[in-house]
Amino acid sequence: AWNPPLLQRGGLPYPRTSTETFVLRRAAVDFELECVEGKFKSSSGTLYLTTLRLVFVCAEDDNANETSGLLAFDAPLGTMFGEKFNQPIFGCNNLSLSVRPLPNAGLAGDAHVVLYFREGVGTLLNLFFEMLGRTRQRRAEMRRRRRLMQQQQQQQQQQGTVVEEGSGAGVQVKPVKAVPPIDAEPLIRSAFIDPADPSVIFITQPSFPDDDNEQDGSKNNESSRKSDAKVDDSEAKQDD
Repeated sequence: AWNPPLLQRGGLPYPRTSTETFVLRRAAVDFELECVEGKFKSSSGTLYLTTLRLVFVCAEDDNANETSGLLAFDAPLGTMFGEKFNQPIFGCNNLSLSVRPLPNAGLAGDAHVVLYFREGVGTLLNLFFEMLGRTRQRRAEMRRRRRLMQQQQQQQQQQGTVVEEGSGAGVQVKPVKAVPPIDAEPLIRSAFIDPADPSVIFITQPSFPDDDNEQDGSKNNESSRKSDAKVDDSEAKQDD
């Protein structure tokens, strides 16, 4: 997503949902973005890893993208593909990846991102690939449960009746439970620490001002903090 809400310019991104957990922060990251809208670069920004996404935030004094207005870029783990860690002979180690656009996210098509690191990345890569793998497992379970629900609905239509479970007649419909969000706390507590990696792990979660507070032109309100169900629905459309 283009320019997700930030606490302030160059600051923390606001959570997308009430259950989103911040996992890691990494400073001094260079960023390249190529999408339908054009090519963009930013130097020495900050990268955040959460249970839902990677967020790159341009440095407060970075004026390289004044024309485009790029302040931050949000790469959902649920729509990510083609991720690869690259170690060139010349130049910085980097992580390349692509993301499919979410509805109303400011992108007209797929976006390709490259993140450049000047120091070690052992901690960051370990947590990133672990969180990405868990996200894909969760989405696979979501697809399985959606198929189950669709099968039940088809059975209801064929029978011409809808009967609650335990009624003893017609098609008994078992409720399909929602897939719980990822619990990152055990992963954070047992994370591999690379002494050469300057990334900072969120042992405690950051605090944010009340929804009515306005910071540097960015307002954190309940409409920008979507429910888990809405986020799941918007990302699930990429599976269809």
